[in-house]
Amino acid sequence: MTDDPVRFSRRHVLRLAMALSVTAAGKAFALRDVSGRMLLDVQLNGAGPFPFLLSTGIGQSAVSAALVSRLGLTGSDAVSVASLECGALKLQDLRLAVAASEDVGAADGLLGVEGMSSKKIDIDLQNGEAAILPTNTRTAPRGFRVVPARQLPNGVFLVSTLVGKLPVEAIIDTGAIRTAGNRALQVALGGASVEPTSITLARVELGQPYLEFREFAEGKPALRLGMDLLGFLNHLALDFRRIEFHFKP
Repeated sequence: MTDDPVRFSRRHVLRLAMALSVTAAGKAFALRDVSGRMLLDVQLNGAGPFPFLLSTGIGQSAVSAALVSRLGLTGSDAVSVASLECGALKLQDLRLAVAASEDVGAADGLLGVEGMSSKKIDIDLQNGEAAILPTNTRTAPRGFRVVPARQLPNGVFLVSTLVGKLPVEAIIDTGAIRTAGNRALQVALGGASVEPTSITLARVELGQPYLEFREFAEGKPALRLGMDLLGFLNHLALDFRRIEFHFKP
């Protein structure tokens, strides 16, 4: 799930958060945590809204043990819910994993990409707005880079990047605080972890982070793009109908 979350109190989150308007277009974006990750208003079983971390690096959504208790749900590893709603996303009769407290921090859950096949996640970081919308027939607005993605069976997007000069597929993960490589990438880079490494997407250098290496997507070099790099973009979107990643530097 998410990696190394910053621990913070709910009061701290609310004090730092920006309240955003709900519009007729379906924009219903609530808060941002202290690491810049997005918290969206989610309704479960008609109750809420509850702040869930938007985590595009996972398929199945998850709920905190605290919210399981508050809603009177039963289950230790997973629970059944009748409905989940967030913007244009409306799901029924699904199972949610119960997330560890270190994964959700002060949020009430993690919102994955399950059920997004006809949706678009649109995040305007410059203006602090976001939405889950139905995918329309229009292409990305002028000024956006359009990157074809590869979609995993769980719905997660992979895009082609360059790590230094090495071609590497990268997971778009708004739930990750920091960008990280897997162990196969560490080997391919010669085991180095102390030098800044250039990350390039669609000929745009996203940054030169000091990469950390973790256990995920083993087999070939892979990258997980976190909010330390994605957060510097002006605008980004995941179009699940077209299977495209759109971004504006």
